[in-house]
Amino acid sequence: MKISVDRVVHLQGAKTNQQERDALRRFGFVHVTGLEAYGNHAGEYIGERLTDAKMGKWSTNNGIMVIITHGGEVWLGTTPSHLPVFIPILRALCPKGEGGFVPCSNGETLNTFLVLKRLSDPDYNIVYE
Repeated sequence: MKISVDRVVHLQGAKTNQQERDALRRFGFVHVTGLEAYGNHAGEYIGERLTDAKMGKWSTNNGIMVIITHGGEVWLGTTPSHLPVFIPILRALCPKGEGGFVPCSNGETLNTFLVLKRLSDPDYNIVYE
């Protein structure tokens, strides 16, 4: 999986299906693949350094949870308070278990406009190849 970013994010990977996306959104996650980070990792795009070994994993840091799907999508949220209900979703999307890098968990920020666009349309500015 590799991404390149210009005005549109080009993602070479499998897209999550509608049922998976609905579940992620229900638990407060937002699709952040390809968004530029500001702060500690300024100028980096989320997912651009993602390797096959990190796909299909999840992790938490400082109250932020990342889900990196086996197709290379990166979703951010907070650890769900109803974790037992969330575990089947986590197992389906992250079969390799824990171990991913958690963007925006050490002071980095994202463009608010783009996050809001992704909340309403998880595919905003993304082209799947």
